[in-house]
Amino acid sequence: MVEFNIRDNLGGSFSIDVVNHGMLAGHIRKRPDTGAFRYYRGVHNELMPADEDRDLEALKRRVKQNP
Repeated sequence: MVEFNIRDNLGGSFSIDVVNHGMLAGHIRKRPDTGAFRYYRGVHNELMPADEDRDLEALKRRVKQNP
């Protein structure tokens, strides 16, 4: 089961933790320049997004299919 947990970060930004069966699978962050949301697969991945969409709900649906 995939869950999405919003986490407040310093500086007013936020990220969404993607949790799959109780384990952190990655996170979603919003691009400040375009407003699109990016999914970063992996616990420590900060550089290589696996997917991107301006529609957060559409991105979440895809992430649920392939966390």
